[in-house]
Amino acid sequence: MARICLLLFVFALFVSGILGAKKKGELKIEVLKESEDGCASGKAAAGDMIKAHYTGTLPKTGQVFDTSLAPGREPFALTLGKKQAIPGFEQGFLGMCVGEKRRLTIPPHLAYGDKGAPPTIPGGATLQFEVELMSLEKRSLLSGASFSGVGYLLPVAIVVTVIYFIYSRAQQEKVTNKQSKGAAVKKRR
Repeated sequence: MARICLLLFVFALFVSGILGAKKKGELKIEVLKESEDGCASGKAAAGDMIKAHYTGTLPKTGQVFDTSLAPGREPFALTLGKKQAIPGFEQGFLGMCVGEKRRLTIPPHLAYGDKGAPPTIPGGATLQFEVELMSLEKRSLLSGASFSGVGYLLPVAIVVTVIYFIYSRAQQEKVTNKQSKGAAVKKRR
């Protein structure tokens, strides 16, 4: 029983990404300017609606490929965790406060990957964004917040459920075996 539980635990760790996966380049976040209001409106989290200005560049060439600061453009609006932008871009806003400015260096696997977004963004490109959080609308879990940010928990929950089921069955078998042995002893007397 202990071996099965140990194997299931190791499997759960593997599935949830703690073991096994090669670590690719990580998102790099540099704070360029702190929030002036001391984060009075809270920190951005999955499910929150944000508006932000951004300028995206290719670090190798310095070429600007997109910006919300161009004349006639509005701040970009998105709900964090709803996959409305590339993963590294959304992740870069988590924990950010209104008025804060950050530089996000996003590795290819958190951007457009090996395919890129031709003709502007070549395959395998690392991207860099300077972002400023302009507004934040906090959303409660009951108002339609996204649960996609916790998707890694599903495999762990399944494994925990399986472990509990196996443990419960083993306990039932112990009780049944004890009852069977007790009945056999009574028959012998």
